[in-house]
Amino acid sequence: MKFVSNGHEKKDGQPIISFWLARLSGIVMILPASMVGGWLLGYYVVDRYLRSFPWGTIVLVLFGAGIGFFEIVKLLSSPGGKRDRS
Repeated sequence: MKFVSNGHEKKDGQPIISFWLARLSGIVMILPASMVGGWLLGYYVVDRYLRSFPWGTIVLVLFGAGIGFFEIVKLLSSPGGKRDRS
């Protein structure tokens, strides 16, 4: 229950500091997570079955980095942190 507004909250009641910390942590974690996902898929799925080490790993890590950058750009270009699903 909120009795006093101190001006440090957004209109929906969420504190601004938690909003920015959540957004920053999401931005920081997207790129490494997508690259690790690409490495895991490249090494354990592509390279082990096709015996093409290290090419599947390299290609999928770069693909994961591209996807990570794309997601970061989408997050930073959306106003107010709301992501469009279109």
